[in-house]
Amino acid sequence: MGIATNRLGGFGLWLPVIYKYKKANLIVWKYVVPLCVLAIIGGIIGAHITLAVPEQLLKSIVALLILGILCMMAFNRSIGVKSQEAGRTGKSFGFFGYFLANVYGGFFGAGHGIFVDFVLMKFFGMTIIQAKATSSIAKYLMIVSSLTIFLINDIVHIPYGCTLAVGMAIGGWWGAHIVIHKGDLWVKRVFMICTTLMALNLLYESFGG
Repeated sequence: MGIATNRLGGFGLWLPVIYKYKKANLIVWKYVVPLCVLAIIGGIIGAHITLAVPEQLLKSIVALLILGILCMMAFNRSIGVKSQEAGRTGKSFGFFGYFLANVYGGFFGAGHGIFVDFVLMKFFGMTIIQAKATSSIAKYLMIVSSLTIFLINDIVHIPYGCTLAVGMAIGGWWGAHIVIHKGDLWVKRVFMICTTLMALNLLYESFGG
């Protein structure tokens, strides 16, 4: 119910975020349609998946994957900061990775944005702000598709979800505003700090918490 209710909060989050990124002309539109299709399919599949592994094991796996992403970003200073032209092979891997990230996001969600941003930076050559902007519409549709499944199964706490939606809409507006004005290098640094803390917290919950 916590995951499902958070989806309703996300419903409010992405509308102002998409507006801010569109206004700043940061969305790479040529990728939006295929990413949206993959996000919708992945979100529906993910929402139907019943977790077959213990939650603690899943947290450990996610934490280790996140730490691996951080290492690659730390040793490659240009990733997420400089826009690069992506090759056909890289895009193929990227679309597949993006689909898997959205399947995962549909049923669990912790770290979903991290995986999506990394795929778009690594395989599509986007800067970190372009990645966040371009994936914003697809993320919104993934949330809508998985939220629909959760609503049909009556596991969304509507009052809490609506309250979350209002708060997340306000936070999303200001967050996007800050990201746009601070630039890619600043965002990458904050991204890596917050992501490190998240990974360490997941490991703590898995082994020590």
